[in-house]
Amino acid sequence: MRRRYDRCSWERRSSRSNWFIIFFLLIAIFFFNYFGKKLGGERFARLPLDIVVIDRAGKERLLTPQKGAYTVVVFVASGCTPCSMQLKELLRLDLPWAVPVVVYVDGKIESNVKLDRVYALNPKEIPKVVEFFGIKRVPVILIVDGKGLIRRRIEGFVDEKTLVAYLKAIKRYGI
Repeated sequence: MRRRYDRCSWERRSSRSNWFIIFFLLIAIFFFNYFGKKLGGERFARLPLDIVVIDRAGKERLLTPQKGAYTVVVFVASGCTPCSMQLKELLRLDLPWAVPVVVYVDGKIESNVKLDRVYALNPKEIPKVVEFFGIKRVPVILIVDGKGLIRRRIEGFVDEKTLVAYLKAIKRYGI
């Protein structure tokens, strides 16, 4: 007498169907791995090297990652309360291998920011950067490694302890 819970067991299937399922799964894994690498399927996106920013002196520069260090790029807007809170938390970041960079999305640099690397987006670059990074609200934090790979993207305000925990996890485990 058959029991109701035995209807879909492996014992009732023929060995041919078992081999077919295993073969199909192996082929699927192969194709996902092969075409993922073929289509440039890196695990992390790259920071584009053609983003033009303007520093406090009015000089145009390229936004590039720091060699051998992690770069914390924070996109903010002037007059934004969570952004000013994020900048205060960024000032407390005390890791020698993490370089904070602030980029004003609206093109206006506030004078009260005490960080070294503060930039504003070139007005021609604003639509491209907003579309590329998917910035719908600010602040947006990108953690970029020395090779230019974006390791983490965080939307909204993040306190200093959480940011340090993200950075240490990325440095230690590469995630």
